[in-house]
Amino acid sequence: MSAGTKKLRNCIRNTDWFLMLSCAVAAAYGIVLVYSAAVTAERGAREYLVQILAVAIGLIAAFCISLIDYEVLGQFWPVLGGVTIILMLLTLTPLGVRIPGAEEMAWINIPGINVTFQPSELAKVVFVLTFAVHLTKVRESLNHISTLALVVLHGMIPIALCVIQRENGTALVLGGMMICMMVLAGLKLVYLLFGMSAVLVCVPFVWPMISEDKQARFLCLLPGMAEKYPAAIYQQDIALKAIGSGRLWGRGFLQGGGDGLLFARNNDFVFSISGEEFGFAGAVLLLVILAVIILALLRNVMRARDLTGMLICGGVMSMICVQTFLNIGMNLSVLPVVGITLPFFSSGGSSSGTLMLAVGLAMSVFRSSRVNRMESIFLKKY
Repeated sequence: MSAGTKKLRNCIRNTDWFLMLSCAVAAAYGIVLVYSAAVTAERGAREYLVQILAVAIGLIAAFCISLIDYEVLGQFWPVLGGVTIILMLLTLTPLGVRIPGAEEMAWINIPGINVTFQPSELAKVVFVLTFAVHLTKVRESLNHISTLALVVLHGMIPIALCVIQRENGTALVLGGMMICMMVLAGLKLVYLLFGMSAVLVCVPFVWPMISEDKQARFLCLLPGMAEKYPAAIYQQDIALKAIGSGRLWGRGFLQGGGDGLLFARNNDFVFSISGEEFGFAGAVLLLVILAVIILALLRNVMRARDLTGMLICGGVMSMICVQTFLNIGMNLSVLPVVGITLPFFSSGGSSSGTLMLAVGLAMSVFRSSRVNRMESIFLKKY
């Protein structure tokens, strides 16, 4: 067997095919839902063609990134973090654009090719890597006040930029990722409880600063308050009715969204398509696929060769968990609308492509841990 053939064989054998194929299945289901949303709304082919292209490029990129040791990627964390911050700041310049119907100023226009890019999606992936490296460097002194303050400052920089862009959903996801990764790194429970208490204390002071329409998104979910805020609950009410209309097996593919009243059916409310067109069975299938991906990432957390690898996989897992929780919660009218996509299923080239990059990081951890285990077994044997 030639050296090249042996190298290729090891490359294939050490790839986390279970995670990659699970993500591919989720993305394929998502393309079906995005296609349905585009066809029933008569929006043309561009939307789902972009989705297909983003998923294809993302899967290839994920495989390529998995071939690079995450520790090597971690050495460039200052460059990656700096470039991401610059890209997010560009949204506040004339290069920044607002997608029709969205209130966030979170996209930049790429001149010459008529394509927009959402830097905050890339920020989530870069944050996983940079924060994992930072936490690993300070693991011994994490619970010292001075060290913890710098760690929190690291996490608050992208969160603050998202708030400035009005990307409140992404800010919540980054906050959830930050907490999860800090806990995995050994943060003491007392600091976590103190932080949660501080947030609760700040709520009465922050609440008056929130615009009335966003306050209504919270208030309309309280018992007996829906009739008082009909505009705020309108989208969620339609989404919930669409999900319920699917019953057990659904109304059928391309048979949903006939009234055309549900805005963002292709991204924020894509879960309603699975329930409406494929019924309870289709919605459960979607949740099962996401659960399988989360469990695959949890396996990688437990098998990682070091703390950095564990934090990377934990960061990617928490990103998917928090986004899924927020998105489905607002589809079921139990959480307010915060403008967050459903991982792997919602339309959006930036979100789909960059999510695959995060999967690639987790696959890199799997590859490194697998090679490390095989080397250990070989050394014990011989």
